[in-house]
Amino acid sequence: FNMFVDDSLFVETREYIYVALAASIEALYIIFGSPDEYLRQNPLSLDKYYQSICSYQRIQLGKQINTRTMMVGITKEKLAKMVIEIHHWHSGRKSFTIMQGVILCGTLEHWVDTLPWAKFLFIMIRKSVNVCLSNCVQITHSSEKKAKIIRDLNKVKSGEEYDNLDKFVKKRIARETYQCKHQAFINAPMKQELKHLEKVLTNPEVFKLETPISHLINREYDITSKGDACLEACGGYSDECEFWIHHEFSEEIKKLTLKRLKIRLKKENSSELICINVLEFVIDIILYAAVTVHVRENPHLFPHIYVNYLNFSDNTSTVSWNKKAALRSPKAKALQLILCSIMINNTVGLKGEHISGINKDCADKISRVYSKSNSPPSFKSLFQEYPSLKEWKQFHPSPELLSDLYSALLEGRAPEPSPRKNLGHFTHVNNITKTS
Repeated sequence: FNMFVDDSLFVETREYIYVALAASIEALYIIFGSPDEYLRQNPLSLDKYYQSICSYQRIQLGKQINTRTMMVGITKEKLAKMVIEIHHWHSGRKSFTIMQGVILCGTLEHWVDTLPWAKFLFIMIRKSVNVCLSNCVQITHSSEKKAKIIRDLNKVKSGEEYDNLDKFVKKRIARETYQCKHQAFINAPMKQELKHLEKVLTNPEVFKLETPISHLINREYDITSKGDACLEACGGYSDECEFWIHHEFSEEIKKLTLKRLKIRLKKENSSELICINVLEFVIDIILYAAVTVHVRENPHLFPHIYVNYLNFSDNTSTVSWNKKAALRSPKAKALQLILCSIMINNTVGLKGEHISGINKDCADKISRVYSKSNSPPSFKSLFQEYPSLKEWKQFHPSPELLSDLYSALLEGRAPEPSPRKNLGHFTHVNNITKTS
């Protein structure tokens, strides 16, 4: 049972659904009064009630809920409207007004409620619309007509007259801001995102445009993991899946970190520098890829198809980037597109949570193993402190995934979002202990 303002939604078996409906109507009449056309309006809209269909499929607040497949998605009518809207933003279009941009963003934001990975598909669209809004606000406030209204408002003394005039001025400025005819140009990144959106919306057979209910609600997690990174390497592990990850960054990556002082002095204000936040985000993505591969290879280990996965990180930025789009860091935006590709059609739902004190954890110790001088990394002391790692598997990201991650870190570039199949593989640790 769930309430939506003045509407109620029931989920019940066929045997008891009639009783549940009757109880709902009785409760409504107890609260608002029994039907009596001489005294009050009937609180139950009979027209809407008879039109409502009792079924395993239900449209609520513009979203279609299917209690047999346990999926939530947008309706076919809503999808058709989105396709029409996105076709208005064709490749030949050069500019847009604030109202046009707001309508597009509003449509996309409603879509994100039923598809978590879709929020990474229109980062630059959202940013461009915000810039356009800021310009329209400046244009509206700079007009002589608005300046006079504001001056007149300041002359009025405080009180009821001031409050009413203040509301009137704010409403008028807001209305004229959104009616502003200022044209904002569609830049290359925005145009690229529009192309991606059109591909996703017009290919439902490739991109599943619905999400398991279990990925949207709060419930107990099937898998947890912890990850950490330093400026040399990254690492992580999962107790439930019994695997661990270690990856040492290439020299090209290390040279652009703050640890290399000579490079830092030359490029202190350069966007080429690689900060610890994006390196921490890299291990989060690799851990998600590892969990996905583990679930694909061992579906019998889980009681249900749709697995809930929680990753712990001591970096607040990476936890935030799992939930919402990165607006400032080009490298983080590129990494989010890679994460988006892994999330597409994935039966593993991802959530991130901040945890403090991970510096004394196994993930921290794994990430601190890296090459020194000409000697390769040694895992002997790590295995002595954490002997269970010897019995676990080690995950190795695929060359394709590593190539995309390095392109994001070095160039801020990511491939077009699409479902991922080859994410990596597991090996037994015994092969490592012989060479360490």
